[in-house]
Amino acid sequence: MTTTHGPKLRRGFAALTVAVITLNVVVVAPAAAHLAIRVDIRYPQPDSHVGPDVTAVVFAQQTLAGVPQTTFSASLDGHPLDPATGRLVPQTETTVIRVGTETRIPLRRLAKGRHELAIAYRPDTDMPILHTAVNFRVGSGSSYRSSAVVVLAVAMASVVALAVIGVRRRRSR
Repeated sequence: MTTTHGPKLRRGFAALTVAVITLNVVVVAPAAAHLAIRVDIRYPQPDSHVGPDVTAVVFAQQTLAGVPQTTFSASLDGHPLDPATGRLVPQTETTVIRVGTETRIPLRRLAKGRHELAIAYRPDTDMPILHTAVNFRVGSGSSYRSSAVVVLAVAMASVVALAVIGVRRRRSR
């Protein structure tokens, strides 16, 4: 016994498959192809200790089918910065960053203590503004100076200890 439902069922299944593929191409494919640029802070690292003069590094990472460039603004402790000079400014200023490049922001004469460097950028015209921030601490100087002082102090203590031992040996003879 043969039925006529077989060919109709196959045609219906084929039509459903075409509809699903079409929906996938129309809705999902543009979203996957529309991944945007990523902008992040490379330096200073989170919770790092730096000296009072530091150069922040912002980089733009390429993404699959992303945009070739975007603009970003920067702030230090909630106050707007000029990304080109690192100086505080009264209003937010933006600068262009291209994919695969870095922008260096000189931060000079920072006060001791905790600071937050933040950037804001729009990955693409139809996307919301994204924020990235890093917290870091400014010490009294670079870690090299601190290490040098410790090494010098240990060396001086060693010299004094050797001198005392030498004097005691001479007296005991």
